[in-house]
Amino acid sequence: MAHIELKNITKTFGNHTALTGLDLEIADGEFFVLLGETGAGKTTTLRLIAGLEKPTEGQVFIDGVDVADWGRPSATWRWCCSNIRSTRATRCARTLNSR
Repeated sequence: MAHIELKNITKTFGNHTALTGLDLEIADGEFFVLLGETGAGKTTTLRLIAGLEKPTEGQVFIDGVDVADWGRPSATWRWCCSNIRSTRATRCARTLNSR
């Protein structure tokens, strides 16, 4: 697991604002659940943490490393997979990095 911290996250899609000023901290090993209505930003938050989306504003930290500016999702996968001792994860990272 990892310590995850989101600071002042805003995410917009065109004229639609999905998240505004989100601050969130999840401790290493903590069990955490996102609950909310449809359109509340749950999926957007998870996509930001996974590196599949970049925030319009704000910072995303994983174990103290600011990953919000990592230009493409494969960079996040490469970092995550480097911390996992799994053949499957390594194959996944290689596939994503080759694209």
